[in-house]
Amino acid sequence: MGVEAEQVKLLLVGPDCSGKSLLASRLGLHYSLEIFRNRRIDRPLPALQSVVDFAMDWFADEAGFILDQWQFPVDIIYNHTLRDQSSVFEALAPYLKEEMDDNKVLIIHLTADDRTLRSRFDRRGDELWNIKQILEVAKAYKPWLQKLNLTHTTIDTSELTPEEVFQTALARIEKFYGGGK
Repeated sequence: MGVEAEQVKLLLVGPDCSGKSLLASRLGLHYSLEIFRNRRIDRPLPALQSVVDFAMDWFADEAGFILDQWQFPVDIIYNHTLRDQSSVFEALAPYLKEEMDDNKVLIIHLTADDRTLRSRFDRRGDELWNIKQILEVAKAYKPWLQKLNLTHTTIDTSELTPEEVFQTALARIEKFYGGGK
């Protein structure tokens, strides 16, 4: 028996060019779920309020969702890695982790090797970051997800086709939500 769409609460994270948006689109179609695309808010208080509001409105709701990147934990990782400074989200981390765990939110961490990220970056570019920054952040994700003790699964998209990434994600989602082995 498969997982019901309303059970599926996903947060896709990872460096730019790792395949998050493509996977979000595929999973959104598969589960008929709303996709919330990353909306970076630069001012700390409105950013905090936005994250808390989303957690309160959606985590405990009966409806499933897909977050394609989110300011938490991304802001923590980017601030420490590229700016050598802390993030206002660090104070909220225990609360958000508890909310995510209690409401079975699965973080899917997408990554790729340097060669693959460079190749994808060369094809599409990025409006916010250069390739050096993207590669630096890519290496920081796994340790930060572990440090924050966030429930996650990692998929390396380097050698996988988009279909293989999609099928791998489906299998991990099924397993996490109890619908698979």
